[in-house]
Amino acid sequence: QSCHRRFGKSPVKCYVEPKLAAREHFEILHSCCPVRYCTSHFREKNMDVMPSEVLQLLLGSSKSFVKEILQGIMPEAAAAPTDKPKKGFIAAQLLRSVSALFTLLRSCEPKFVKCVKTNSSKLPMVMEEELVKSQLHTLSIIESLQIERQGFTYKKLYKEFLDEHTSLCVAVHGCLPSGPSWASQVARKGGNEPEVAKSMVSEILSAVGPPDGKTNATKRPSMLRLSDEVSKQPSQSDLHRKGFAFGMKRIFLTSAMQEWCELMRRRARWAVDEYASSLQATLRAHLAARDACREQGK
Repeated sequence: QSCHRRFGKSPVKCYVEPKLAAREHFEILHSCCPVRYCTSHFREKNMDVMPSEVLQLLLGSSKSFVKEILQGIMPEAAAAPTDKPKKGFIAAQLLRSVSALFTLLRSCEPKFVKCVKTNSSKLPMVMEEELVKSQLHTLSIIESLQIERQGFTYKKLYKEFLDEHTSLCVAVHGCLPSGPSWASQVARKGGNEPEVAKSMVSEILSAVGPPDGKTNATKRPSMLRLSDEVSKQPSQSDLHRKGFAFGMKRIFLTSAMQEWCELMRRRARWAVDEYASSLQATLRAHLAARDACREQGK
C-alpha cells in the first residue's frame, strides 16, 4: 500500500498497480509485459546495521559532510540490539577461517582414494586380474606408486612412531611410550624428550633390521603380481637400501621399511600376548593351589 500511495503521487510508466490482490502485489513493466512482485515478506526499511568500527572510522573523516550524515546514525546504531558476538572486520574473519582450516588439515592425514572395478559382472568376491591391472595403468596408479616408492612414504615425529609401535618399544626398551615408565626413562636419559625419543627409535630400527623381502608372503598371488608391477623400478640409493633416515624432528621410512616395521610390530604383539597369557595361566594356577591348600587346612 505504501508503494501504491508513493507512486500514485508521482506516477511512473514502468510501475503498475494490479487490479487483483493489489494489497500485497505490484507490477513493473520491464519490457513487453509486466512482472508481478509480492510484498508479503518485504521490510518497511533497511534493517542492516553498520558496524560500530566502520562508524567510528567514518566519524574521524576530515570531511564535514560525512560527519553530518553519520551524526544521526550513531545513536541508532548504539541503541540497536546486538545479539551476535563481535566479529570484527571481514579480513579478520577471513584470517580466522583460514587459520581454523589449516589447523584442521594439520591434525589430519589426507588420503587419496580411487575406486577400481574388480570385475565386469559386478559380482562380490570376484577379481579379474587383467581388468584391474588395465585400470591401474589407465589411471596412472602404478606410475604414482613407483614414484612414491622412490621417496620416503612414512614421515612422523619420533614420539608418534613410538606411540604407533608400542609393542616394539616394550620389546626393545621394556617400557611404554607414555605414563610413569616413559617419564622415568626420559629423566634417566637426560630429560630431553625429543632426543630420548630419537635415540629409542634408532635402537628399535637397529633391532628390527632391514627388510628381508618376505613382507608379502601372506598376500594372494594376484596381489603379489601387482606388487611386482610396482617394484619394477626400485631405488638404488644408500638411504633406500637402509630403509630409513633421521631428520631433526621426524623419522623417514621407505614403504618397504614401513611394511617391515609393521610386520615386526605384529610379531612383537603376538609375543607379548603369548607371554601375558602364560603369565596369567601361571598366576591363576598359583591362586587356585593356594585356595585349595586353605580349604584343606580348614
